[in-house]
Amino acid sequence: MEHACVSSLRVLWLSLLPPVLICILLLSYLWTFQWLRPERIRQRLRRQGVKGPKPSLLLRNIPEMRRIQKQLAESDQEQQEAAAGGNHRFSSNYMAALFPYFHHWNKVYGSIYLYSTGSIQSLFVTDPDMVRELANCKSLDLGKPRYLQKQLGALLGTGILTANGDLWAHQRKVIASHFFMDKVKGMVDLMAESANEMLVSWEDIVDRGGGSAEVVVHEFLRNFSADVVSRVAFGSRYLPTKRNREIRRRGASIRDLILDIARRHEEEHDPPATSSASNSDGFLRSIVEGAKAAASAFSSCTPEDFIVDNCKNIYFAGHETTSTTAAWCLMLLAAHPEWQSRARAEVMEVVRHGKPLDADTIRKLKTVPMVVQETLRLYWFTCTMETWKVASGSNKTRLPTVTDSRSRSPPPRGPWTLLHGVPIDDGLVTEDLRRQHLEEDFGGHKLEP
Repeated sequence: MEHACVSSLRVLWLSLLPPVLICILLLSYLWTFQWLRPERIRQRLRRQGVKGPKPSLLLRNIPEMRRIQKQLAESDQEQQEAAAGGNHRFSSNYMAALFPYFHHWNKVYGSIYLYSTGSIQSLFVTDPDMVRELANCKSLDLGKPRYLQKQLGALLGTGILTANGDLWAHQRKVIASHFFMDKVKGMVDLMAESANEMLVSWEDIVDRGGGSAEVVVHEFLRNFSADVVSRVAFGSRYLPTKRNREIRRRGASIRDLILDIARRHEEEHDPPATSSASNSDGFLRSIVEGAKAAASAFSSCTPEDFIVDNCKNIYFAGHETTSTTAAWCLMLLAAHPEWQSRARAEVMEVVRHGKPLDADTIRKLKTVPMVVQETLRLYWFTCTMETWKVASGSNKTRLPTVTDSRSRSPPPRGPWTLLHGVPIDDGLVTEDLRRQHLEEDFGGHKLEP
């Protein structure tokens, strides 16, 4: 009887052992990576004078973000009800509308503060000196966030928008020369041709409407920018057909299409590109040659991946940013008819007597560049820039320190990246570029929104 009882207890213990071990490992993981390690980072930053909202155990500051967003939504609804029937003027301060928690924390904790989302510790920066210091940093220890590579890996792969370190440096060397000003000037004719075709389509819509029509311009601008990028970079036209729209939704077809264009281009342009070659010829040839060099230098990057990923990066980046900026520009001109009249009169004066629009003609414009620059100031294509410490090991990476009036104690020892005296250990640095454009330039001069 006693022997049977001991045997049953042993069997019970052996059956409970795996779940108990799993629970211990899970609790150890949660304690170490979800609380202990992030808390050490926060403590070291607090010793440097960096504060921020207090995080909860698991979701950190996400509940507070949701609460602040909900309060803003309720406040906006009350304002809309109060202003019903009156003239409602749009606001250019979209940062406060889209990310109200950043706006709130900036007023509470200052221009540099720490917040948490899950296991990610983020240092939010609006201090001009620190933003300049980070922007001027040439160290490859800083790069794109790891979560960005995971989220956009299927779309952008390891192209120039998501790569880090030596692979990014190689991609930049291959691509950058094709966007120097002398190369961009050679693209003006293609841009003007595509823009003229879009304007003709608008005129046809107005004529069919009897002299008046409502045109949703955003889709036209998307097709226009896609056509410009396709012709300039890849030497082919983009047509908004049903097949092209379907291809954009299918990653495999995009990969096959890009590789097919690269193969045909290489077959048709066997001799080395000369100085008189078009930009699309030089760009594709550089991508292909860069892919061959990358294959021998980086084991994680195949030639096909290098070509496909960087072509997709250039296409999607140039396509979306250009069309969105153009849409905001037209919206601002519609909201300010006086500037619209000035810009139109200037263009008509420059291109009178049928003179074609080229790089030299554009240089004579004064009002139009002011409109474009104001659009980029108010509605820049990104409102934040995120930087991640990608280097590992015990080596300490120090950025040039900018002297200011704020006193902070010496940074702690360890594998830190020092940003304006603030140590970051495998964390995310988010710079509020939108606030820089709206409120203060790097020279300290106030700008009016």
